[in-house]
Amino acid sequence: MAEVPSAEHYRGHLCEVEVSRFADDLRVSLGVGIYEDAAAPSPTTILATDQEWYVSVEWWVTGHLRHHLCGSWCVCLFLESIGPGPEISIPNNCQIVEMDPCGEGYYRFTFRVPPGTVSAADCGTVYIPTVTLGSRDACGNAGHIFGHCRLPDLMFHPRRTGRRAGSARLRITPTSSWPWLCIQRASGARRPHTRKLTALVSECITCSER
Repeated sequence: MAEVPSAEHYRGHLCEVEVSRFADDLRVSLGVGIYEDAAAPSPTTILATDQEWYVSVEWWVTGHLRHHLCGSWCVCLFLESIGPGPEISIPNNCQIVEMDPCGEGYYRFTFRVPPGTVSAADCGTVYIPTVTLGSRDACGNAGHIFGHCRLPDLMFHPRRTGRRAGSARLRITPTSSWPWLCIQRASGARRPHTRKLTALVSECITCSER
């Protein structure tokens, strides 16, 4: 980092420069969702191993300084299994997105993950997906803006050739607002049993009877 020159470095007068008080209002917001296809209206938490899936990453830059940001963003996708399991290598998991200082501050990148990238046991395997976001300056060096988003646990299962009649099925369905609902249809039951989640998605999920 270059040193601030002293008065003797100048041939003329050493003067003051003021940085606007509005310069400290820079903010970055990050949102991520996993979808079964690029046009899906809502995210999912259950996928088959032989299907294509997408991770949509959106971030918003606000504040007066956003028009002064030049360089690029580095956005990466990681997937780690819960418990013993293989390390998942996602093709092209880190991508560079150029900054647009004259734009509106909105950025978006979608990862397309090909079928067969993730393996699963017969009873299914749960993974932890995480997205990281970082800035780089115009010289290609690491910047000063960093963030990450750990998504809800993601379950993969082998493709089923067919579902047996009366088999139990568990599916977690998000609603438009908190709380999420845990819907379970037991074998032979006419109506689903509804239970209220007592923990946020980003934490361990537990259910209690409503």
